[in-house]
This record gives sequence, C-alpha cells and structure tokens, in this order.
Amino acid sequence: MDQIQKNTADGTITFDAIEYGEAGTYEYTISEVIPAEKEAGITYDDTIYKVFVTVEEKAGKLETTAVYEGVEAGKQPIFTNHFTPDKEIPPGELLLKKTDSKTGKRLANAEFKLVTGEDKIVEGQEMIVTGKDGTILIKGLTDGSYKLIETKAPKGYQLDATPIEFSVKDNQPNVKEVTKENTPIAEPEIEKTKDETKNSVTKKNTTTHQSTTRSTSTTSKRLPSTGSQNSGIWSTLGILVLLIVLGVVVLKVRKKSI
Repeated sequence: MDQIQKNTADGTITFDAIEYGEAGTYEYTISEVIPAEKEAGITYDDTIYKVFVTVEEKAGKLETTAVYEGVEAGKQPIFTNHFTPDKEIPPGELLLKKTDSKTGKRLANAEFKLVTGEDKIVEGQEMIVTGKDGTILIKGLTDGSYKLIETKAPKGYQLDATPIEFSVKDNQPNVKEVTKENTPIAEPEIEKTKDETKNSVTKKNTTTHQSTTRSTSTTSKRLPSTGSQNSGIWSTLGILVLLIVLGVVVLKVRKKSI
C-alpha cells in the first residue's frame, strides 16, 4: 500500500497508522516525491530509506517495532533539499538621508555609528559622516538586526540620538532607505545691555538741557523791560540829590539868619 503525505509547517511528516493482523516482519520504503516541474535552483533529496517493522505477539496483543536502515537508533530519517540561486545575491545596503526638520534641506557633517542588535559596533562603522549631499550609503550588510545611532549633530542643530533600527534578511538586494531629521537650535533673545541703558538716560538729560536753553532764550528777549526799571532808579537818585542840594541851601540860609 502507498501513502503520500505533505510536510507540515515545521517540516515533519506523519503517516497514517497501519493495522497488522499477525506477527511477522514487514518492509517499507520512504522517499521524497520529486515534482515533475522542479523549482528553479532547488536540488531535491532523492535518498530512499528502508523501514523494517517487526510485529510480535505479547500477552495476547500485537506490538510493533520500526527500524530505519542507515539511520541511528532512536532517530528519524531526514530529507534535506538545497537551494542555489541562479545569481549571487549582494549583501544588504542602507541609504540614510539627513535633513532639516523645518525646510527639508539636506545636512552634511552629521556623525553616526552602526551597531548590531546586541549593541556591538560593526567593524569599520565606528564613525560614519554624511557627505555634502546629506546622505550615507552603508554596504555589505549581512543578515541580522542593526541600529544606526547619531553621535554628533551638524553645527547649529540639536542632536537626536534615537536609534534607527532595521534588519537585513536574505541579504535583501534592494537598498533600504531611511530619513533622519534634525531640529535647528533656537537663537537666544538679545537683552538690553548697561550701555544701552546709559544711552537712554543721556537722551533724557539732553532733552532737559534743551528745555533750559529755551528758557534762557526767553529771558534774553525780555531784557528791554529791564532798561525801564533802570530809568526809574535814576529818577529816584536824581530826586534824592535834589533834596540834598535843597537841604544844603536851607542850612546856609539858616546860618545867615543867625
């Protein structure tokens, strides 16, 4: 009797149970069914395993024991297929684009390091710097998980040390592209200095001085009225002199009368 079974997701194959009616030794063969149309690049395992099943009667029951020819006792036969690609698959690659978070401008001179998923630095990738076009192309990546970490931001930008995590499977012939942004450092507000404060005070003093000057000019315009006051003074002095003269005359007259 023939049985054809397909392997499960984990690669194992299970045949249906066989019923035996009497004791004895039974022989079977197990082999892989090779399809008529083979998949390109696959080499199928054409090994044929012989299986000897011994049936014995014990205590009124039939018991079976299977032995696989050419297989170590206690183990199962294994079929191994090999895949050979028609063309060699190149190692994986990563293209990083470094940009300004606000303008999208490409940024040069950003420094990175490449580590494995276990945080071990990948040989030759201790310091990778973005070029004038703001990009980095990392080649020759074998299968595994990686982290690309920024260690120094471009001048005038904030450092973003958040790791870029990615993985390479089956050497991924296509280039994986990622973009990393940097935020510009905000310029501090300019505060007034002491010199500026002094200048503002000086301006106030200058304004006061101008006001005083105007007041002086106004006084100068009023000087003619001062001349009128002087004329009054001279008139008063003249009257006093006249009185003195009259007093002298009166005094002389009195003397003569004596």
